[in-house]
Amino acid sequence: VGLAAAIGSAAYINSDYAKYKKASRSYEDKNYEVAAEQYKELKDYKDSKKMYKEASHLDAVQKDKTAPEIYYSSVNLEEGDEFDSETFVKDKVIAKDEVSGEVECKMVSSDVNVDKAGDYTIEVSAEDEAGNVQTKEVSVIVKKKYTVKNLIESAGSIYASNEIPNLYSSDYSDDDHILYIRITQ
Repeated sequence: VGLAAAIGSAAYINSDYAKYKKASRSYEDKNYEVAAEQYKELKDYKDSKKMYKEASHLDAVQKDKTAPEIYYSSVNLEEGDEFDSETFVKDKVIAKDEVSGEVECKMVSSDVNVDKAGDYTIEVSAEDEAGNVQTKEVSVIVKKKYTVKNLIESAGSIYASNEIPNLYSSDYSDDDHILYIRITQ
């Protein structure tokens, strides 16, 4: 009877069931490297293949010390253009991480004013599963929108301030779409 019990104990210890429970304990203890190896040995037993992938991924996350890379392009706008910084970040700014793959970018701050020409920035950040954070500033250039009205006003203000002392007048022809600037000699 003692020999049968010893053989039964040895069979249990070497059974897939016991090995699976041991791998599950390693996983619960967050010892993912060991758990991955234990699940790998079990091959097709229960969900060992799935658990092997999860434990391997979580092991890589635990070891990850590299922040995600943020990819974007600068933005050029004209005064009055419709632009929403949060939508731009959501749709056009991408962050990729070696372990986590593509991660979400979030807008931290934005000083963009599409009603006034100038250079602006949007600060964005991305965080991977390991908690590594990358922040970047996206450049946004708002260019002056030249309309007939502000060209005539500019010419008039140059005349009024004597920057072009011989400037006589300016007019716009709606029919011809031509801005006439008269200078006297």
